[in-house]
Amino acid sequence: MDQQNISALLQEILSELQLLTSKTKANALIKFQKDYLITEQQRKIYQAFDGDNDFQAVASLTGASLRSVQLLAKGLIENDLVDYEKRGRFTILRKSTAKIATYYARQEIENTEEDFNE
Repeated sequence: MDQQNISALLQEILSELQLLTSKTKANALIKFQKDYLITEQQRKIYQAFDGDNDFQAVASLTGASLRSVQLLAKGLIENDLVDYEKRGRFTILRKSTAKIATYYARQEIENTEEDFNE
């Protein structure tokens, strides 16, 4: 196993360790849907991020415009809410509950630290 794979695996383990309860995941998914999957079209696009489809395929599957797929994908990637990989010139996204839960857990920790420091 090379250094990059070991690092990725350790990051994934760390993310899972930060998730102590299923309630944390459930709450994070609810927040995620309210923050990122506001419309039915966004929900369909997100569901099509299965690790196999490129953006054009997702657009075709969901009836969304390529631009809509790109915009949602950009926000999810920038906030580290999905797994993704480059395949040639294509970007392939995969849903990640662990990343979503970690993102919202980190936000709660930061908010608590801010409250504590006031």
